[in-house]
Amino acid sequence: MAITKRYSMTIVSVLVILVSLYFIPCDALRQHHKHKINTIYQFGDSISDTGNLIHEKPTGADLPIAHYPYGETFFRKPTGRSCDGRLIIDYLAIALGLPLLNPYLVKNASFKRGVNFAVSGATALNASVLSDNGLFEFYTNSSLDVQLEWFKSHLQSLGRINDGSSFFQNIRDHNKLITSKRLDKALFIVGEIGGNDYGFASILGKTLKEMTELVPQVILKAKEIVGKLIEHGATRVIVPGNFPNGCTPTALTQSVNNGDDKSAYDEYGCLIAANKIADYHNVLLQQALAELRTTYPHAVILYADYYTSFFNLIKNADHLGFEKVNVLKACCGTGGAYNFDFLQFCGTEGIPFKVCSNPNVRVSWDGIHLTQKAYSLIAKSLIRDLFPKLIKWILGLDIIGPQSSGVAHVISEVVDELHVPLLSFAATDPSLSALQFPYFLRVISIFVDDDYGRSGIIALGDALAKKRSKIYFKAAFIPSAPSSAIRDLLVQVNLMESRVYVVHVNPDFGLTVFSVAKELGMLNNGSVWVATDWLMVVLDSLKMSDPDTRNITQGVIALRHHTPDSDLKNNFLSRWSKLKASSSLNSYGLYAYDSVWLVVRALEKFLYEEETISFTNDRTVQDTNGSALHLSALRVFEQGQSFLQILKILYQKPPNKSTSSQQLSSSVIWPGNAAVKPHGWAFPNNGSPLRIGVPNRVTYKEFVANSSTRVKGFCIDVFEAAVKLLQYEVNQIYLLYGDGSKTPNFSDLVEMVPENKYDAVVGDITIVTNRTKIVDFTQPFIGLGLVVVSHVKGINSSA
Repeated sequence: MAITKRYSMTIVSVLVILVSLYFIPCDALRQHHKHKINTIYQFGDSISDTGNLIHEKPTGADLPIAHYPYGETFFRKPTGRSCDGRLIIDYLAIALGLPLLNPYLVKNASFKRGVNFAVSGATALNASVLSDNGLFEFYTNSSLDVQLEWFKSHLQSLGRINDGSSFFQNIRDHNKLITSKRLDKALFIVGEIGGNDYGFASILGKTLKEMTELVPQVILKAKEIVGKLIEHGATRVIVPGNFPNGCTPTALTQSVNNGDDKSAYDEYGCLIAANKIADYHNVLLQQALAELRTTYPHAVILYADYYTSFFNLIKNADHLGFEKVNVLKACCGTGGAYNFDFLQFCGTEGIPFKVCSNPNVRVSWDGIHLTQKAYSLIAKSLIRDLFPKLIKWILGLDIIGPQSSGVAHVISEVVDELHVPLLSFAATDPSLSALQFPYFLRVISIFVDDDYGRSGIIALGDALAKKRSKIYFKAAFIPSAPSSAIRDLLVQVNLMESRVYVVHVNPDFGLTVFSVAKELGMLNNGSVWVATDWLMVVLDSLKMSDPDTRNITQGVIALRHHTPDSDLKNNFLSRWSKLKASSSLNSYGLYAYDSVWLVVRALEKFLYEEETISFTNDRTVQDTNGSALHLSALRVFEQGQSFLQILKILYQKPPNKSTSSQQLSSSVIWPGNAAVKPHGWAFPNNGSPLRIGVPNRVTYKEFVANSSTRVKGFCIDVFEAAVKLLQYEVNQIYLLYGDGSKTPNFSDLVEMVPENKYDAVVGDITIVTNRTKIVDFTQPFIGLGLVVVSHVKGINSSA
């Protein structure tokens, strides 16, 4: 195909792949609407209930949540939501362009875009299991099992289930599901759940041990329900964890009533024990979800971190617009230290409760539930974290970028065949600058086991070899490795003597490596941690680093691409700040801007110089039978070589380099907040102490002597003083040679070293020729001098 120059500006398309951004083919964009989420099914308790509880019982209208002031901030009337306005599920629906979910128990409601099965007061465990644990439900018996039955009834009403029990029909392979168009586009949210199980146990006086024993049962039930939903056709499931319930006025008021002392609270005033229960729940839940992903590989199962999102509201109250002095107090209540009373609940008729003047400056609404403002911020963090993962799965795409440089290799092969210039500003594989630190003698490399990681480590090994250093151990993780796998490998690494670690991983889970290392105590004094450019990409992308992030990366040396200041750069950053006030740019963002600018300038020049632009078929690229790649649609860019030359000319400029004369302007703070340069080596945790042989002698005990508690003497003192001068710790044990009844033969003692019975021998051992042939001696440490042996004659002697 050929076109004239005058039309080329409007219809020519040039393939420009910007690595580290989303590269979405046109076919994928056309498929986006096909796979868009159009339905939500919500399961859970009062954190998500949009009105089921008040419609469940004839007396529902008498419940506190059915009265003022519930709903006053947004709906201006009670809706059955345990909040002054909207819930997290409401914000998620809005973000997906869907209407707010109607409760399942509302008659004649529209369920076209989803159903809310959550019920306030619902537990994960059913009534019989609660009874076995000495518990009972307070408000409703609509546990997760009941909500699942409601869901099945809903599907039956849609004609999706024939037998009411299974969605499989004569299937040998459980991964071959019979999918429903409605469920194929549905998002399932299971939880938050379990908070009431633990809350009711606390109210009934259960001990911390009894509540902890309840957690695995709750997780098992949640896992069972998620599995059954997937077997009924669910393919996208979000499972939130528990809130830090020790920060709620409910738990805090109960603690005050129990007379807990100050040691029961953390620095933010939250109950440590209650939060440990929630944390334990969340850890087990994430493990259960990982197992579900293995069982159902076709489904996307995501964990929603409610705990961190909630706790950030407490830690950053001032920054987020909450009143710090009242951050743990309920907005609606009847007084007390936390404005909460179990017997005088907000909204109860005849109770003199009061409502704060502005719910938007409070985190807690009624002592149990949060305000609309708090829920909106939690929803925002979840949307930012989870939706990109869902979208990635919906479109069936991967992200091309530094976290997957292997894709860049594949694309390079394609564009080379099609003669299309590839402009990549973020493919860092594998060029690493030569290290200039000769004291890195033995290095442990921690890297992601893909092309990006392996190639980088190969280059690192070559650079270290030039400095007479080497990689002592290569600790490789599979991409997106779970925390448990990272922990297992770091435990193995921690047993070794090298304390210099080079971390070359992807930004998406790099901080997890440091978080696990922090838990294992590997970021303490004496260690050196070096991160390649991924860490600065993460930190530079944050407008204000989270304190937890700063805590786990304190003392880490990171590499950053140098972008010198200039008027052009400052002007661009100023314009960017006005457009995206909440977003920061890292160096790759600057490279992206420069890359787009470069392509546009090159395209202008190319279209001005070239008379025609043409594409031809590539007969070497053909589709196989049944292929969905549509390779036959690809065309060769006839003028690709000319366009490439223009790009090269425009790009010609000297690279930015650092010089050896550059010095740090301040002292380095190493891991563990240490100002002293680490040694980079420690005695291995799995190593054996040095075996030091000492003579168990009977004479000249000033040199070596054995007491009832330890070996001592001048030789021992000299040896231990010398060991203390080393820049690292050395462990040793003293082993006595001889029975103590007579001084042993020193030549026999020395021979024990080459026979590997001792690693060294300490004592007043004479250096003689035969002994020097089998062992090495230290320099003599006893003063040398001339000794004359002569006959002594007495004064009165006549001799």
